[in-house]
Amino acid sequence: MNDNTGDTISPAGKNTQPTGVVTIDAPPLVKGTDDTQNPQLDLNVGSIRDAQQAWNLCKATESANKLRSERATLMELQYTGQPPYSQGNQIEKAQSWESNFCTGVLQGIVDRKTLRFSNSITGQIYLTRSALPTTWPDWKEKSDKFDIRTTRLIQGWPGYSTFVSQSAKEDVLHGYGYAVFLDPFTWTPKFFKQDLAFVPDEAGQDARDLQFFVIKHDYLLYDFIKLFANEPAAAEMGYDLKNCVNAANESEVKSPREDATTTQFRKFAEFISDGVLGLTYAASGPRVVKTYLLWNQEYDGTVSFWIINRDSGALLRFAPKIYANFAEVCTLFSFQPGNGHLHSSKGLGRMLIGTVQALEKIRNKGLDNTFMAGLRIIKAPTKDRNKLQPVVHAPFIVMDSAVEELGTPLMADGKEFLSIDQTVSNWIAQAGGAYIESSRDENDKPKTATEASQDFAREQESQDISEARWVNQFMGMVQTMQQRAYTNAHIEDAGKMFSQICGGVPETAELYENLTGERAAIR
Repeated sequence: MNDNTGDTISPAGKNTQPTGVVTIDAPPLVKGTDDTQNPQLDLNVGSIRDAQQAWNLCKATESANKLRSERATLMELQYTGQPPYSQGNQIEKAQSWESNFCTGVLQGIVDRKTLRFSNSITGQIYLTRSALPTTWPDWKEKSDKFDIRTTRLIQGWPGYSTFVSQSAKEDVLHGYGYAVFLDPFTWTPKFFKQDLAFVPDEAGQDARDLQFFVIKHDYLLYDFIKLFANEPAAAEMGYDLKNCVNAANESEVKSPREDATTTQFRKFAEFISDGVLGLTYAASGPRVVKTYLLWNQEYDGTVSFWIINRDSGALLRFAPKIYANFAEVCTLFSFQPGNGHLHSSKGLGRMLIGTVQALEKIRNKGLDNTFMAGLRIIKAPTKDRNKLQPVVHAPFIVMDSAVEELGTPLMADGKEFLSIDQTVSNWIAQAGGAYIESSRDENDKPKTATEASQDFAREQESQDISEARWVNQFMGMVQTMQQRAYTNAHIEDAGKMFSQICGGVPETAELYENLTGERAAIR
């Protein structure tokens, strides 16, 4: 490979900052060009001056999310079936005989809400409602055809169903997530969970309000090499070829250990869910290049893009002002309006974790109580305790005559536990806004038609509020996808293809092979 670049590439007019700067810079003052030489703001320099500052900003933003990652881990473990008690503690306290299993309370309510979110998107006839002006000939017919073709394009994306279900589950369980367009051209976004993507504290819930945005991303080795394989084009796009080659050569097997002290608590929860030991995963993991992806808003509102080596801070790419605004970079999904900040949006996991854990314990205690009620109590004088060696000849037990059986067993009141269970379940349903239908009231009597109708109305109202918010956010992302799919370059290529087909050229797969744009969108 050619080695015609330096160790770093920094924006023009850089002003190197000392190590540890973790914020966006204000524009510097320069002498004015008028006769009075009044100082003016220099808006041509970047809001981030160099790679060192960008690296520090990424590390600080990730570190600031440490507690949020720990909190998300609790929700993830509860969702995937963590028992309510520590088995080690139970053994230490000689209580290992007690029931200790998860009944799936949180998973049940989250999955129900997630399914509604997913169905509200996958059940749409049209994913876009674009229309030509009503003064155009056949505007209705043409608009409908455009809408259905665009919907089919998006639904035909191979990752569509996975994207919808992943983003819905993260939004419902954890409260927010991110759909990110990793370059200015591709029309399909990539979903990132909140333990891999970070916004500054007190960031708003609209992407346009972001000052910067950080992603911790591991490129598979072959995917990373594809980024700069065409060296002349890569150099024009801002890739530092020397640093990229070094990063590829220094790639290593993916391991969760490297981030154990920052944001990867959730990774271990996912390993438990996968049924593997996290600490042995590094022996067979994929080979990756560890990077930070950083987008920062410049003083004119445009957005620049950085790729930074996560270990060394070496600059791998800097592309100034390649996005018109942050809405073209990402879409923020938030479950609640909260106080207006993204981090204030609580998912069902965060809202319900305490009550869910209490209900899980109640159910385990109820089962233990029923089990113990089936046991018999015997008594014997102290001097005869060594005779407590019963011989079982089912269905009989033979014991020494000095041992006396008490006729009264332990009491088990199943109705009390069922009543408590139903009460706490109702609290969870009310707080979660996902009412769980019950055919009986709190007195264990069948519900009247009026009561059932009221329950349905409450459920429908809650469903409408939360789903409307989710659908609006998703459709905002669809608008960005549509604008990226139908760029001027794609429309021009489509016109050329249309002319060839009208001229008699067969529409075969080979006809589309020489296209440089998104083939599905052009077709």
